[in-house]
Amino acid sequence: MSAKKISLAVITRNEEVKLRECLDSVPFADEVVVVDSGSTDRTCEIAAAAGAVVYSRPFEDFSSQKNFAMEKTRGEWVLLLDADERLSPGLQSEIQKTIANPRALDGYFLRRDNYLFGGRMRFGANASDWQLRLIRSKKGRFEGVVHERIVLEGKASRLQKPLMHYSTRTLAEYKTKFALFCPLDAERLWKEGKKPTFYHLLIKPLLEFVYFYFVKFGFLDGSRGLLYQVLSTRYLYAKYWRASQLFRERNRASY
Repeated sequence: MSAKKISLAVITRNEEVKLRECLDSVPFADEVVVVDSGSTDRTCEIAAAAGAVVYSRPFEDFSSQKNFAMEKTRGEWVLLLDADERLSPGLQSEIQKTIANPRALDGYFLRRDNYLFGGRMRFGANASDWQLRLIRSKKGRFEGVVHERIVLEGKASRLQKPLMHYSTRTLAEYKTKFALFCPLDAERLWKEGKKPTFYHLLIKPLLEFVYFYFVKFGFLDGSRGLLYQVLSTRYLYAKYWRASQLFRERNRASY
């Protein structure tokens, strides 16, 4: 079996609209691993047609899904993408040059440009961020039930060309993500023993709105900036309310 230089790993569930563009943006991958958690659309068919090795695994949390995907790869390097992310042409070249360098480090952060509701977000909470997505095999693992992050064993640096993140295109898509992420976030708070207080339930969401919309210039993103920040504020209220309900119900059940 020939050695594989780089593997692409993606987790999916009902991503038929976005997956092919994601896979096509990494034409240099020696191997593609897709871990699906029960798609009812053509996601698995699209992945297989693109040459991916497709695994089916019930969803537990994001970290366990992505760690499973990494364990199934055989490349010297692993590139981890979500189905709504694509490498820019410049980043394609930069990654190939990086992994060909014998002095390369153990991991690399990619600058992610976020696109919501039809345009790029340049300010506020969704300005460009840095995500550790390119790592040497066996050098890192994801931690966290939701909003997961890689814990890297070794040194990391940054690549400069953008990773494009087409996160939420419509309100219907946002509602689907809300229904998935909000309960997971509430469950995480309960597991960590972080019981919401009056501050979290009433004050913190408003403060975050003011901070990201005004202090971090979210208003400069126009109607998209306002829409996102209103939805984000609503999400915080819902997350802390659900968490407070979990504490109330489970503490009552323990008596």
